[in-house]
Amino acid sequence: MSLELREVTAADFHAIHRDLLTVLDPQIEAPRWRRLWEPGWETGGEAPGYALWDGSRPVGFVATLHQPPPEDGRSRICSLSSWIVLEPWRGSGLRLLSPV
Repeated sequence: MSLELREVTAADFHAIHRDLLTVLDPQIEAPRWRRLWEPGWETGGEAPGYALWDGSRPVGFVATLHQPPPEDGRSRICSLSSWIVLEPWRGSGLRLLSPV
């Protein structure tokens, strides 16, 4: 098993939604999940999250919600949301936090 950790992009939404987010909560529809990729405020170009990939299959995901960059030099705030790792890959789930 060779896992790759990478920032998610808009192109990753469909696969992550289909393979992971519907497992996390099947009652939430795609447009609502899509808001994690489009938070509605300036994030300073930060990634909307990170995913673990086993080949072309997403097996883990954590959303990162970045507040707008502070203008007074204080530290930025990043909240984590929607962390899911499929059972066979749970031992690698903490890797999702390394870029955060």
